[in-house]
Amino acid sequence: MELNLLSLTEENYIKAIYELSEQSPDSSAGTNELAGYLGLKPGTITETIKRLSDKGLIAYEKYQPLRLTIIGKSLAIHIIRNQRLWKTYLVKRMGFGWEEIDDISNQLEHIRSAKLIDRIDELLGYPLFDPHGDPIPDKRGNMRGRCFIALDRAETGRDYRITAVNDHSEKFIRYMNKIGLQIGDPIHIVEIEEYDGSMTVSSPAQKQFLIPKSLAENILVTAELHCCAFEQNASTPPCLNKAFPVN
Repeated sequence: MELNLLSLTEENYIKAIYELSEQSPDSSAGTNELAGYLGLKPGTITETIKRLSDKGLIAYEKYQPLRLTIIGKSLAIHIIRNQRLWKTYLVKRMGFGWEEIDDISNQLEHIRSAKLIDRIDELLGYPLFDPHGDPIPDKRGNMRGRCFIALDRAETGRDYRITAVNDHSEKFIRYMNKIGLQIGDPIHIVEIEEYDGSMTVSSPAQKQFLIPKSLAENILVTAELHCCAFEQNASTPPCLNKAFPVN
């Protein structure tokens, strides 16, 4: 099945199911979870769910988690490739801030020209990750794993590098900008407060500053300690490559 046989609503549904299933290994995308993720009422999504099931894109049984079929997953990854390449293009070539790109890329992801998307990928130098740190699928659907941890799981006394964010909202990213944190920034964990989980960290650009637990939960970091080598023969794993140099 090709994307041009789906409505924009159907594309949004299969993308949302995929994203929900990827949030954690034990995440389940039931109709209630999907409706909440899409900002809809559960009763309003049943018809589209059944339509996607009839098209062989999801496995649907009442009261059971929604699962994408092989075809459904392939189409979802194709949509995600479009979105993440558009995000990268908007930031790298058009000068948008990383807090501005979610709504625009959500519209652009539905453009159905594979030739255009492949050309954008080429112009950008085949990036592995988008400006929010999410991996970009290649034209065959292959995608680098994300072996990052949430900052609130970091250990005192260790060095880390900010590699992605879970919250893409404009408010969250504006707050990141306000306190001077960007993807690629190295940070050192000075102290973790036992009472509320807030963290005292330092970075080369700033002296020590405080990060509340609610912020730390949505910042993803990596370090040599737990950074997987996506390419077995790579001397430096992509998550620690020259785009994010280790000091």
